[in-house]
Amino acid sequence: MRASSLLAVCAVAGPAACLMILPVTWFTGNPVPVAAGVFLALFLLWAVACCTEVAHLETTPSERIRWAEGAHFFSVTTRFNLVSSVLLTLLALAFALFHSAWALMPLLAVSCGAAALARAHLRREGAARREAAAEPVLTGPKVIGLRGPEQVPQGWVPVVVHRPRAGMRDMLVDYRVHVDGDRVGTVAPGESLVVGLPPGPHSARCAYAGFSSAPVSFVAAPGVPVHLVGEPGGTAAAAAADQRKRPQEYIRLSRVPG
Repeated sequence: MRASSLLAVCAVAGPAACLMILPVTWFTGNPVPVAAGVFLALFLLWAVACCTEVAHLETTPSERIRWAEGAHFFSVTTRFNLVSSVLLTLLALAFALFHSAWALMPLLAVSCGAAALARAHLRREGAARREAAAEPVLTGPKVIGLRGPEQVPQGWVPVVVHRPRAGMRDMLVDYRVHVDGDRVGTVAPGESLVVGLPPGPHSARCAYAGFSSAPVSFVAAPGVPVHLVGEPGGTAAAAAADQRKRPQEYIRLSRVPG
């Protein structure tokens, strides 16, 4: 299961527990002990922390492809649980305020935090799903995983994509390199990526999380390496504005003399 699905369950669990506890206290007249409220909040917080850790686990290309094949049971239940958590939280909050059950407020606060995290992870997973669905496998002849141009087979053309270190913008982000519509690798600041291509016309671009560069077309000629440079398309101060106004030019990719 994805982190968003697990966190959505946590978001429902908090107000659901409150709605089960409050009728009992209403019939018995006994208030909710503060220690019990703190324990329940900490227990749910521990579950939220464990579910968030799942979001940072590495997924294989095969897992991403299977996940990108379409809507599945957990994607449907995740959205249902998120909507239910909002309704249940409002209802539980009303009951808690009416009965002055302040000990349950930390539990509701944790469940609201779980809902916010679930929504954030759901959006991030959606972006990754769209990327995987668009370019799941290599569709043409390419040689990837090379350490240097000298490893390119004879008769093929080395294409070197370099990313210089360029200040604070995207310093923690790897750019995804796409050639002829296929993702062939990633480049971090200060790194280079080498791809072997057959002679002929090709197109390359850099992208990540819905932002990309304009495609660069070139003709690969035998014995003539192709050098491309991918870098941020603006300053760190203008990053947020560039993401909104020109997401397809957020990254700058250009060809330079070899």
